[in-house]
Amino acid sequence: MRKTNIYKKLILCLVGVIVFMVLLNIKVTTRQGIDYSWYSVKIPLYLKTLDFIDRHCNYAELVKRILDGKRTDEERVMRLFEWTIENIKRVPEGLPVVDDHIWYTMIRGYATRDQFCDILATLCNYAKVEALIDSVCAKGKDSCEMFVFVRFSKSWYVFDPYMGVCFKDDYGRFADIGKLKKGEFNAYGLDKKEIQHADYSKYFENLPTDIKSSLKRSNMQSPLKRVIFEIEKWMQKK
Repeated sequence: MRKTNIYKKLILCLVGVIVFMVLLNIKVTTRQGIDYSWYSVKIPLYLKTLDFIDRHCNYAELVKRILDGKRTDEERVMRLFEWTIENIKRVPEGLPVVDDHIWYTMIRGYATRDQFCDILATLCNYAKVEALIDSVCAKGKDSCEMFVFVRFSKSWYVFDPYMGVCFKDDYGRFADIGKLKKGEFNAYGLDKKEIQHADYSKYFENLPTDIKSSLKRSNMQSPLKRVIFEIEKWMQKK
């Protein structure tokens, strides 16, 4: 009788392993864009999962190295802002614009405006500082620009990593959204010199007053948040 139970358990384990292996080899889709033309590639589920875990671990380790010794959220955000500008360049003329996982963009070392924003927001989220990206349009919507919104000290602040610009008030403190909307800000580059020619007012007067957090690519790179995102997406289809 005991041997029969052992055999049953072994058979169940074997069936479980076989089912697990079959599921891991199911073909899933990953997408990549080149010069704004998108195409899909079929890869095994196990490979997509391994790639996801690999990126997650690399993000966490990179942020740990960048933020060595930085304690406050303000210090951490500023250091990540500096790192992004120092290590990522604009897309050189003649090279294709590639849009895939933002980790690979960081490895390539060059990015478009929205990718600059995505990089900074992703790094901030891995530093446990809430961040997201969104476009802001001028009145009449004749032009729109992408910015990074970061939340620390109980307020939301705006960064423009593509231009290498942050925004401060007359006292040298970061200007929150309320001050930006009122025009009470100065634009500064990494050299801490005010950028006189920067014209941000036409965008900032239309900044949202109520920013709602949402799961986007830049803040769902960790396994837990990705699971939450997939569950929410599944629930929306019901």
